[in-house]
Amino acid sequence: MKVSLTFGILVVHIMLKEYKTSVLELFKEKIELNGFICSPKDYVFAPSINTSKTLCAIRCTMNDSCASLFYDPSSLKCFGCKLYYNTGELNETLSGSLYYDTNEILNTTYGQSFYFSGPKEQTFEEAVVYCAGQNAHVVEAETTEENEYLKTYFMNQQLLTGYEIWLGITDNDVEGVWKWNSSGAPLGGFFDWGQDSPRNMTNRNCAKFTEGRHRKWADYPCMTQINMFTFCERVET
Repeated sequence: MKVSLTFGILVVHIMLKEYKTSVLELFKEKIELNGFICSPKDYVFAPSINTSKTLCAIRCTMNDSCASLFYDPSSLKCFGCKLYYNTGELNETLSGSLYYDTNEILNTTYGQSFYFSGPKEQTFEEAVVYCAGQNAHVVEAETTEENEYLKTYFMNQQLLTGYEIWLGITDNDVEGVWKWNSSGAPLGGFFDWGQDSPRNMTNRNCAKFTEGRHRKWADYPCMTQINMFTFCERVET
């Protein structure tokens, strides 16, 4: 009886050890916490401290509302978020919850807007769907000041080198009549088209911040994926 009990405890111990190891293998050491990624209103649980990666993962996966989790190894801080973040560099943990290397997630704020990067190599429609899933929309530069802020920010990010960034405007309804994609409102008096843009061709109904040191606007085919970068905007109220 004693031998059987000891064997049973040993089996449980091995199973827990293997379970813990399998969870830990899903985490990279370079994960860093960035509080801008998940707004406090979207926390599933408030940041906890003095916790481990394993407990962080388990806590998230036991909560059906927890879509993603973040862990900071330096402060041992963990929090879960309602929103699903996908930078293209993700790994599944238990029950489909995710962790992210926040070094690959860019974010900034201007006024009441919070901007954050999404996946690379998406079509415009894929970018729209992705941002909508984050309670956001494809980035829109509606004023001269906001546009200059964003262009300066984009030009200073090494991660964006070689990439063009979708801009949330289209002329899908009427050729040459550009509208903000999130509201359908006409562009109005402000725009920042580059040289020879927009061309107003039927196959160029979307727009982008061009790659390079000026980041001017240009119309572009909506189905393009190569060298495109998704950036979302969420207005915080």
